Amino acid sequence: MRRFISIVVALLMPVYAASAFALERNEVLGSYELQGVMEMAGRLVLKSDQTYVAGFSYGAADWMEEGSWRIEGTTVVLSGGKFRAKNYEEISLLLPSGSKLAFQDGKLALTVMGRQWIFLDPNKSKSSEGKMRIKGKVAKVESDQMVLDVKGECMTFFIPDLPEKIVKNAERSVGKSIELEVPYSAIRAAGSCL
Repeated sequence: MRRFISIVVALLMPVYAASAFALERNEVLGSYELQGVMEMAGRLVLKSDQTYVAGFSYGAADWMEEGSWRIEGTTVVLSGGKFRAKNYEEISLLLPSGSKLAFQDGKLALTVMGRQWIFLDPNKSKSSEGKMRIKGKVAKVESDQMVLDVKGECMTFFIPDLPEKIVKNAERSVGKSIELEVPYSAIRAAGSCL
């Protein structure tokens, strides 16, 4: 009997170990910025309804892709990829169906043609990568933007791209100085406060 139990445990252990390290949906939800690709900008948004939207710009070409996503262990797998919009005919999907993105520490990594592409969610990253530390006076907080006066220069931030705790802190601090660490992707404008 002991031998039978040992065999059953040995057979089930890999199944339980794999599920113990599987990603949770809420762990990967968010907005990811393409990092380190010269002359190219990109963003991948994983939504709670398990759909995604990705937008890219390279030179004069701009395009958006969409589809659905699911979790397989420690990877995010994209499916049903198609163009949502594009302004240039000779473009193929950057994230075709079957693309597997490995998730770790707020980053999604994808290998395309032997090259690794990194998408970073600065709100999930444990490092300060993709973020800037800034100190200034909160000028105003509106429904979709926050304005910070940094030594006479006003910086406008897009609230949906900011963590909720930063927004709540800013709402309590209108007219006062605060120090924040914000994602670069949230910056919308900067200029004189005059």
